[in-house]
Amino acid sequence: MTRSPGQPILLVEDSAVAVEMVRQSLRDGGLVNRVDVVANGDEAHRYLSVAADAASHRYRPVLVLLDVNLPGPSGIEVLEWMRSQRALEDVPVVVMSASSAVDPIEDAHRLGAEAFLVKPVAYDALMDVITRLRLPWALQGRWERDGDG
Repeated sequence: MTRSPGQPILLVEDSAVAVEMVRQSLRDGGLVNRVDVVANGDEAHRYLSVAADAASHRYRPVLVLLDVNLPGPSGIEVLEWMRSQRALEDVPVVVMSASSAVDPIEDAHRLGAEAFLVKPVAYDALMDVITRLRLPWALQGRWERDGDG
């Protein structure tokens, strides 16, 4: 499936400070996509359920940045549910945590997360992951401008 810059990035994070840090990193990278933010596992489940049921894939996130420690279902539980949904099983997920404990890293890997980043998420680490996922257009504001002139 071809992803377009019109698809959102979903940030699932309950810390306002972490949300702002990730948003700033994405802005610094020249983000083209909008960033939708939900603060807990239940909100993530509702958001993703709507995205999975939408007739148009333009509502499906092009990337999910998912905190491990959330109110309600954990990030690992959200990821496990996503992987069980046919319409969401191939959405790239980057799991984030303030802890580098082995269990969540292993769980994220087992469930097919593309990366695990320790918070606070460093700008370079986030950009490296997005580039490795072949999503650089999501961060290259010049992508659209280059074609204009």
